[in-house]
Amino acid sequence: MRRLMVLFVLGVLLVACSGSADEPATSTDPGSTPASSSSTATSVAPASTTTVPTTTTAETTTTGATTTSAPTTTTTTVAERPVTEHPNLPSALGGHLVDWDAVGPGWFLVLYDTMDMVAATPGPTVLYLVSPSGDRYEVATWASGPYDILDWAGTGDAAMVLHNGGVAAIVDLRTGVETSTIALPPDWYSDPASFTSPTGMNVVVLTDDGTTQRVERRDRSGAVLAVLGEQASPSDVRDSLGWLYGYDGTFALIRHAGGIEYVANDGTFVRDLWTPMAHRCSPVRWWDADTFVAACIGEGPAFPDDYSQVWLLETDGTAGSPLTTIPPGPIAVVDFGHSDAWEVPGHTIAQWWGDCGSAGVREVAADGSVTSPFLANGRFLEIDGSEMVLQQWAACDMSEGLVVRVDFSGAETAELVPRIGDSWGVRDAESLAAMYP
Repeated sequence: MRRLMVLFVLGVLLVACSGSADEPATSTDPGSTPASSSSTATSVAPASTTTVPTTTTAETTTTGATTTSAPTTTTTTVAERPVTEHPNLPSALGGHLVDWDAVGPGWFLVLYDTMDMVAATPGPTVLYLVSPSGDRYEVATWASGPYDILDWAGTGDAAMVLHNGGVAAIVDLRTGVETSTIALPPDWYSDPASFTSPTGMNVVVLTDDGTTQRVERRDRSGAVLAVLGEQASPSDVRDSLGWLYGYDGTFALIRHAGGIEYVANDGTFVRDLWTPMAHRCSPVRWWDADTFVAACIGEGPAFPDDYSQVWLLETDGTAGSPLTTIPPGPIAVVDFGHSDAWEVPGHTIAQWWGDCGSAGVREVAADGSVTSPFLANGRFLEIDGSEMVLQQWAACDMSEGLVVRVDFSGAETAELVPRIGDSWGVRDAESLAAMYP
C-alpha cells in the first residue's frame, strides 16, 4: 500500500538471499479522539525526570461593586526529554518542545539508524519529527531497531513501527513509549498493519494461520472489533489480502485474490469494484473522496512480468481509467513500473521502482506517458509549495539515506535530515499528506 513496490523489492531480495474505520460502524464522528490503549506501556528510551513548569497568573478586574476574577493560577508540567548523543546523528531538539497543535501536513516522521556501515558496528535508532521549517525533534529512541515505519496516525501523535521478528509496535510520540505490540504473519505483500483513518483510533491487522487469512479491525489494545476481509491462505504472496481505509473512516477497500471489494467498517459487504481485466490491483491512496490510486500488475503474455501500471479506480463500482501507460517494446526485467501518483500544482507525478532498490519520480503527460529521465531520484513524500520532499538512498539495500527537498528541475534545495558520517542514515520517512490528495 504505502510502499508496495519497496516491499516487493525487499521480498525479492530476501527470497533470493524478507485507513479503516476509525470508529465502530455505529459511530457518527469519524474524527473523534483516539482511545487510549489499555496495554502495559513499555519504555523505548529512558526519559529525563526534569520538568519545565509554566504558570499562568490570575488577573482580577474590579468595576464598581462587581469583581470579576480570571481563572486561578495553574501549572503545566512538561517532562524534558533527552536528545541522544552520537557522532552519527544530526542535530535535534527534545521531543518535549514539539507544538503538537501545529503537527500536520508539511511535517515528516523520519526513522534514522546510526549503524556504522564501514565498521559494521550497531548504534541507536532514532525517530524524528521534522517541522516544515526543518527543525528536528527526537520523539523516540531504541538501542536497536526498528527498521520501518508502518504508519503514522492522522492525529500526528502516534506511529506504528516494524521490529525484527515480525512484530509491530505502536509508539506514543508525545512520550516516546511503546504502548502495545502486534504479532504479524510470516508472509505479506503490502503493509501488514496500519492505523484506521482519519484519526488512527483503531488499527487494521493482517492475520494468517496457514489456512485462513483475515483483515481485522482492532482497538489499540488488540481486541478484535470487526473482520473486514477473509480468504483461504494464498499460495502466491501477491494474492494476499490488503486494504485502503476509507476516505472518511466509515468503510474500507479490501484487496483479495479475486479483486477489490468495498465493505462497511463493521465488515459488511457492500459491492465489488471494477478492476482492469487480467490485472492484480492494489489500492494505494486516495485521489479524491470517490477515486483511489491503484497499482495494477498485468498478467498474461500481453503484460510485462511484475510491471506495475497506475490506475484511477472508482468506489461506486464504475470503470476506472489508466493514469500511466505501459511503454511500447520490451521492458527490462529490472523495471517494476509505477506504483503511485500525485496531482500537484502544475504537475502530475508518478513513483517508479526498479531492481536493487532503485526509485525515482517522473512527470505524467496527458496521454499517460512518463518523462525520462526522472524529475528526481528517490521516494516521494510530499509537495512543499513548489518543491518536492523525497527520501533518497545510495545503496542497493536502501542504506545511506537522507530526506531532501528538491525543485522540479531536480536540484536539491535543502537536506531536511542529512546522513552523518558512515551511518545507515534514514531508514524510512512518512508524511501525513501521503494518504490524501
